[in-house]
Amino acid sequence: MTLLPRVSATEERQFQSKSISQQRERYLSTDVLQKLQMDTGYAEKVRQVERALDSPGGLIVDIGSNTCGESEYLTTRGYPILCTDINEVALQLSQERCRKYKRKSPSYLACDAHHLPLKNESAQFVIFNESLHHMEDTMRVLHEVERVLAPGGRIFLYEPYAYNPYRRLSEIRDRFLGTIERSFGVSQLRRLFRDVGLSVVSIDRHTCAPSQWKKDAMGETHRVLKQLYYSAAKALPSIFGNLVVLAEKPGRTPTTHRVTSLESITRCPVTGSHLLKIEEKGYLSLDRDFRGLFPIRQGIPVLIREEALLLDKIVWQALVDSNSPAAEPGNGNKSPLHLRVPVY
Repeated sequence: MTLLPRVSATEERQFQSKSISQQRERYLSTDVLQKLQMDTGYAEKVRQVERALDSPGGLIVDIGSNTCGESEYLTTRGYPILCTDINEVALQLSQERCRKYKRKSPSYLACDAHHLPLKNESAQFVIFNESLHHMEDTMRVLHEVERVLAPGGRIFLYEPYAYNPYRRLSEIRDRFLGTIERSFGVSQLRRLFRDVGLSVVSIDRHTCAPSQWKKDAMGETHRVLKQLYYSAAKALPSIFGNLVVLAEKPGRTPTTHRVTSLESITRCPVTGSHLLKIEEKGYLSLDRDFRGLFPIRQGIPVLIREEALLLDKIVWQALVDSNSPAAEPGNGNKSPLHLRVPVY
């Protein structure tokens, strides 16, 4: 039994939103490609992800992507990336940064990883880059990942090690600050993956130099401690090193195909029903019993249950009738709820 305060996914969202907003200008002024050239610690973490990826092809879902720096770079390399995070503020910042530096951006979807609004077997690869330890219920999240992965699809994790004493102290501090923090042991990760039906391909230790970008934001004492920690990690990677994990969903290797649109793979995070995109308004659940309208903020769908506007039957039916394929000329009088909708 732990005496640490429990932090919910909703509280984590609030914490991260505030933290990102406070550093907005610093994030926005950082060119990710330039950062990769100048920050060896950051570059090494990105290379860990890229080494694990297959050639560009099927959809890659970055879960808990925060401000998406790594995925912005991978997008320039031709990888089809969908960045997801419970905090749309961070995703919006990435979107704005890509516009500023005139680069193609990844796709974005604000969602709760405990209720991924993605269709079954729609992803080829899933990335958790220091993000799984921020999830309230890791087992539920991994069950969701297993569902959306195609057979033969893979998962990459870069996570802190549970028996690192320095890490344990930081967890206590961060829990009281209001953010979810945890670590994983090797046997614990193997058990988690086994229990959700995924196979561990490899677990390695990795010691990464601290990011200079992060060190620049630290006080002098914190910088010294960070450097000492890195020295200890190099000397004793079995205790202080991070875990690099590659896991796989059993089955055939997935057929590589590009996703033509975000709407083609999304579904209602509450009921699993089809979604109908309504321009300028949002994404409407086609479940008569839920009737939720999820917002679009600065072009980013926010498919989070708590953000849905619940409509009465009359308003919901009017939106369905006026925006579904059945409302278009030549479609007759079919009910849209009985159509096979290939896009939504």
